[in-house]
Amino acid sequence: MEDLLQTTAEIAAAFAGFASVVVIFRRRGDVRTDSDTKVTFQSMLLGSLFVVFFGLLPLVLGHAFGSSEPAFFYSAALLLVYIVGTFIWGLVQGGGSDSSAVPYFIAAFTIASTQIAGLSGAMPTEDLYLVGVFTLLTISGYAFFSLIALPGPDGDDT
Repeated sequence: MEDLLQTTAEIAAAFAGFASVVVIFRRRGDVRTDSDTKVTFQSMLLGSLFVVFFGLLPLVLGHAFGSSEPAFFYSAALLLVYIVGTFIWGLVQGGGSDSSAVPYFIAAFTIASTQIAGLSGAMPTEDLYLVGVFTLLTISGYAFFSLIALPGPDGDDT
């Protein structure tokens, strides 16, 4: 389980690094002036950093507690708080006003429901925590794809 979480963190760090290179060298929209590029880049970068954080959190807490069971429980609780807070913040900011937000809402629902099921004891917390972190990684990959696929300033896809 720990190996999967570490691998997930490494993939997320690669997304963040490669996205930075893409933004610097691409001909489409400047991240400083193009709001779509800026928002997508920030979303992808923050999402990737949180995947790294949540991918490594159970390992750190496991060493602190001396056991993986409470480490995964507290990690799942923090992931639930993070995703609910992010969801509410997105709604307050008007992020639910268009269809591009649908994948993020589906991911938020998936993460919240799996973490609630794990914390309630309905299923093993460790397994459902892994589903939540993988869902975060998937949405980070979606944001990465969106960053690459953004149309250029003149409307083309080059």
